[in-house]
Amino acid sequence: MRRISLIVAFGITLFFPGRAQTKPLSISPDGAFSLNGTSSSLSERFSRRLSGFEKQFEQLTDYPSSGAPPVVVVLHDENDNFQDRASLSVDSVEGSLPKIQVDFSPGELDSGAVSSTLAQAILLRQYYNGKSPTAGSRIVEFPEWLLHGLGKLSEPEATFAVIPASYLRGGTPPSIPDLLLQKAPSDSNTLLLDIYDTMTAELVSAGLKGDGGAREMKKWIGVFDPNSPKRPPSSWPPGWPMESVERRWLLLMAEKSGEDSGVVSMLSLEATIEGYDEILSEVSTPNHSLALLKKEKGALYLINQLSTRLIALRLRANPLSDSLLDESIQLCANFKKFSEKKIAESEKKLLSLRAETVSRSQAIDSYLDWFEATKVPFKSGYFNSLLRTNDRQVQKGPIGHYLDTVEQRGW
Repeated sequence: MRRISLIVAFGITLFFPGRAQTKPLSISPDGAFSLNGTSSSLSERFSRRLSGFEKQFEQLTDYPSSGAPPVVVVLHDENDNFQDRASLSVDSVEGSLPKIQVDFSPGELDSGAVSSTLAQAILLRQYYNGKSPTAGSRIVEFPEWLLHGLGKLSEPEATFAVIPASYLRGGTPPSIPDLLLQKAPSDSNTLLLDIYDTMTAELVSAGLKGDGGAREMKKWIGVFDPNSPKRPPSSWPPGWPMESVERRWLLLMAEKSGEDSGVVSMLSLEATIEGYDEILSEVSTPNHSLALLKKEKGALYLINQLSTRLIALRLRANPLSDSLLDESIQLCANFKKFSEKKIAESEKKLLSLRAETVSRSQAIDSYLDWFEATKVPFKSGYFNSLLRTNDRQVQKGPIGHYLDTVEQRGW
C-alpha cells in the first residue's frame, strides 16, 4: 500500500496510525460511508448519524449516488492508543482505487471537528470518484468555510447558534470577503465555533439557494483527472455572484438573530423536572443507571451528551432545581474517574435531592395558594351560611317598656 500525504486547511492533525483490522459494521444506504469498529450501542447511534449525514449531503448538493468506494470511518475503542483528534487520510490501494479513511475516538464525537471532517471526506470521495491520485501528489484542499458550513447543514440533528447581528441596529454588517479570510475557532472554544459554524452554514445555504446553486458549486469543486493536475480551488465559487449571495446571507442570519428575544423564559419546576427525567431516560441501562453504564462501551460519549443537555436545561431551569442540576452535571464531569460504587452512591443522593426538590415545590405552591386565597378582593359567598346569625326576639321588662314610652313622646 502506498501512503498519500494530505494537507488539511482547517487544522486537523493528520497522522496515520496502524489501521484497525476490523470488519465493516454497517454501510450507509447509498454507500457513502462504511463504519468500522467494535459493535456497541455507540456504533449503532453513530451509524444512524452517518446515514442521516449522507442523505442531507445529497439533498443539499444534488450529488448522485456514486459507485466510488465508501469513506471508511473507523470508530476506535476507548482502550485504543489513539489520539484525541480526528485523522483523515487518502491512500491508493490495489486496482488504483482511492481509500479515504477517517478515524475518530469516542471522546471526540461531540466536537465540532466531526461534521467538518465528514464533509471533507465525502467531498474528496466525490472529487476523486473512484480514481486514485498519484503517489506523493498533493491532495486537493477545500476552504474552511465550505467544510464547516456544509458539515453543519448535513448533520441530521444539528442545532444552530443565535448569531449576534449588530448590523440590524446600525452596526457594520459582516462581509463575505472578511469571512473567507477568517480562520475557524479552535474546538476548545465551543461558543465561538458554534457561531462560526452557523454563519458558514447560512453562507453555504445562501449560495445553494441562488442562481446556479449546487450546479455551480459542483463545477467549482470539479472532478479529479490524473492527466491534468488540479490546482487548489479558489476561495469562492466563481458561479456564485458574491453580492447577491451576501444580501441573502445577511437576511438568513437576521432570521437566526431574531430567535434571540433578549429574554430567556424560565421553566416551571414541573417542566424542569420533566426535562431532567427525559434527559436521563436516554441511558439505556436498567432503571437508567449511570453506574451500570460505566461498564458499557461508548459510555463517555453518552455522558458527554447528557452533560451538554443538562447544562442547556440549567440555563432555563427553575431556581429550585439548581442544586439538583448542578450535582448531576458534576457527576457527569467526574464520571470517568469515579468508581461504579461511587457513581451509585451519587445517584442515590440525586434521587433523594430530586424528591426533596419536588416536595419543597409542592409546599411552596400550597402556601402561595393560601396566600392568594386570603388576598381575594371579593367574597365568593360559599361561606355566607356559616357567617349568618339567627335573629332573636328581644324580651323587654318594665324598664324597657318605660324607655320605649319616653322615646315615643320625644322626651
